Amino acid sequence: MRRALIRPRSRPVVTIGTVHRPERCIRVSLDRPSIPDRLFDADEADEALAAAWEIAAQHGATVRTAL
Repeated sequence: MRRALIRPRSRPVVTIGTVHRPERCIRVSLDRPSIPDRLFDADEADEALAAAWEIAAQHGATVRTAL
């Protein structure tokens, strides 16, 4: 029986998603531990998206949404 090779991701991924802290907010996170998650109010979607693209540009990452 053949086993599939599992390759680590070559590029980091920035994820934009929502979390429910006391209130709903937007979380921007990099899948590497080098940068902590950033939280934005739900009405700051433009700022969250800009931050995601900025982090992606700095780290050569791709952007993924999990909304």
